[in-house]
Amino acid sequence: MVLILNKILKLKKLESFKNVRYFNYDNWYKVEYERQRRLKKKTEEFFKDKSIFDIAKFVASEGTIEFKKFFDELKSPNDYTCKPVLEHGEFDYLFKFNSKKDIDNWMVSTDSSYKIGKTKASLQLTQQNTGLFSGYFSNDYDKPEKSKAIYTGYANISSITQLKSFKREKRINIDQFNCFMLKIRGDGRTYMLILHTPQRYTMTYTYMHMYPLYTRGGPYWQYVKIPFSKFFHVTHGRVSDKQYRFEGLGVKSIGITCMDGNEGPFSLEIDHIGVVKDNECTEDFAYEVYKIPKYISNT
Repeated sequence: MVLILNKILKLKKLESFKNVRYFNYDNWYKVEYERQRRLKKKTEEFFKDKSIFDIAKFVASEGTIEFKKFFDELKSPNDYTCKPVLEHGEFDYLFKFNSKKDIDNWMVSTDSSYKIGKTKASLQLTQQNTGLFSGYFSNDYDKPEKSKAIYTGYANISSITQLKSFKREKRINIDQFNCFMLKIRGDGRTYMLILHTPQRYTMTYTYMHMYPLYTRGGPYWQYVKIPFSKFFHVTHGRVSDKQYRFEGLGVKSIGITCMDGNEGPFSLEIDHIGVVKDNECTEDFAYEVYKIPKYISNT
């Protein structure tokens, strides 16, 4: 299927659509091909030197575990009962940063993780039982001849996607609420709160909703409330022409990124990330919505 689409895109009549709005289909095919190749290699290595009895034993043991998880999910009242009607001011925690176990549910990534930058970052538990996202932000790059160098200068923490039975992703659904509430203590930098919201298809994997997270700096904690209507849609790291409201459904992970371009140390202390129901937030969407011609652009 990929080869057929690739041949279609090479037709002269469709050549002008190939790199519309910075989206390069050739690069996407290369990435998808590499992903499939690694998956195939991993599968071959797994079945190598294993007899049919070893495979049957593995399937039986894994199947028992997954079926147990599945039946536990059927008994869970959270996923299979009607959602309650929330009152004004009701609050719920999404993530706490008060223990080592809470910190382990997050992963840290920087440009240096891909060997193209020099930014360093870490997420640690403080003596006050809060999470400290800190490090050194750098705009330098190790290999200026590489095109990837344009992506240097960022540090990110992202929640690890939880899995349900049979390795299904457990998405975060918070459509009953309408605002995020964070308790943070920053350094005066502007961070970015990122919601990873991909859809069913691989091409939507880079779909996100973002909003700046402003910090005051200083010794005092601040409570930041961000309505869902303020989040704007982003594709491939760029603001999309075609905008739509974040509805609170299908969030794969939540992240906080430092990418303000100011070189130097950074520090963001986090106590929790939660959601709240605020009946005073009646705004539907904060941005203008343009009607984009079909098949032209979504980036």
